[in-house]
Amino acid sequence: TSSLQSLVDSIWARPSFDKNNGYYRMWSLTEPVDADIESEEMFLKYRRMHDPQFDNDKYLKEWEQTFKKEYHGPYDKFRQKRREILEKNGTFDSWSGSSIRDWASMISAKKEALLELKSLFQVFLDRYQKLMDSEIFEDFTIARIDATIPNLLGWLNIARLYNTVHMLEALEGNWEKGVSHLLDHIKFTKKVIKNSRTIIL
Repeated sequence: TSSLQSLVDSIWARPSFDKNNGYYRMWSLTEPVDADIESEEMFLKYRRMHDPQFDNDKYLKEWEQTFKKEYHGPYDKFRQKRREILEKNGTFDSWSGSSIRDWASMISAKKEALLELKSLFQVFLDRYQKLMDSEIFEDFTIARIDATIPNLLGWLNIARLYNTVHMLEALEGNWEKGVSHLLDHIKFTKKVIKNSRTIIL
């Protein structure tokens, strides 16, 4: 009875693989902009690597050989453009730098660049809102050394932009809506931490 799986089963409850689990949407967050992230094929691509009812060895190998490059590649051009905008205008999408910096004033001063970034990332921001609105969020990462994880750098980029967009919204007078989105984001990240199966997540 002694095995890694037995240990895992004694610590973790079986996660939900239902389509309403937001963890699928975290995985599909940085899929190509024309991808149907609600398709059965998309759900299966991620489920088969993690759900023990499937041949995980086969699908983890398939990910490494077929899907990994395709998964990270399309988002890279957006990440590069983001970097260019921030290098030109300074880092305004996170509290960073001097401890006495007025982040709110910087966001207002960099409004044009922020709106450019928002326009560029609109598809990802829309997906992110769907992720946050998911009924449940349960990390279903399989307990293996070769387990795959979502594009967490993409998540970080999009989450920072989400905060900044709604800070600007509040600063420009729509306080209730802007702050509501920020508070919802805090609730969501607490949900993510509570259900995390990996330290990096």
